[in-house]
Amino acid sequence: PMALTRDAISSDVVEKEKEIYKTLAVQEGKPENIIDKIVSNKLEKFYQENVLLEQSFLQDEKKTVEEILNEFNKKSGNTLSISKMVRFQLG
Repeated sequence: PMALTRDAISSDVVEKEKEIYKTLAVQEGKPENIIDKIVSNKLEKFYQENVLLEQSFLQDEKKTVEEILNEFNKKSGNTLSISKMVRFQLG
């Protein structure tokens, strides 16, 4: 993941992704009236892939990491949260 939450992704990155998706939709000849919807859907997919709390949980891919945390907190009566993450990349 690139970030813990959506807010942690810089607006420059989000705007760049939007421009890429819009350009691709135009090049594919998509009707002008649905391009914004296409961009919105692709941006949601981008967030699901790049925001830790929105990613699928490995042991139950039908749920997100955030949903698993919320379930744990509800069952245990505790407040577990992820406050920080570090991303390592090899190579």
